[in-house]
Amino acid sequence: MKTFKDKNNNLWELSITVQAIKRVKELTEIDLIAGASEKEENNIFIKLSNDAISLCNVVYSICKPQADEKNITDDQFGELMTGDAIADATQAFIEELIDFFPSA
Repeated sequence: MKTFKDKNNNLWELSITVQAIKRVKELTEIDLIAGASEKEENNIFIKLSNDAISLCNVVYSICKPQADEKNITDDQFGELMTGDAIADATQAFIEELIDFFPSA
């Protein structure tokens, strides 16, 4: 499990599980499994690294149970994601998604 902090230094735990992947697909229509492709045009790492809005939507979906506990809405979460927070969340997301897949 990786962590990152938002602009207000709230700590978020990013844990990619099967349930989290299902929640991302339901809330964002982004399929993290299909996106782990070697083809550049399908590669989720490249897509989300270049699209901060989609990345924040995916990260929010993964962290939604924590956000619900903290009474933080999707809009509020988006307001907390700026500069360093986005960079930290991107790094945490990439590392966590890599760790999710079994080694070859």
